[in-house]
Amino acid sequence: MANYDYIAVDILGKEKKGSIEGDSPEKIAAKLKAEGLIPVSIKEQSLLSNKNCKSKCDI
Repeated sequence: MANYDYIAVDILGKEKKGSIEGDSPEKIAAKLKAEGLIPVSIKEQSLLSNKNCKSKCDI
C-alpha cells in the first residue's frame, strides 16, 4: 500500500485535506466518497516529500 495526499470537499463545499493509505487512487476516491466527500485531488506521496523529514532524509 502507498500513502496518498488528498483534497476533497464536503456537501457544503468545505475543503478537507489529508493523507490516507491505500492500494490505488481509485480506492482512495471510493473511500472518500463513502465518507460523504467529493475528491478534488489525490496524489501519491513520494519518498522525497515525506512529511516527517525536516530537512534532509536518508533514502
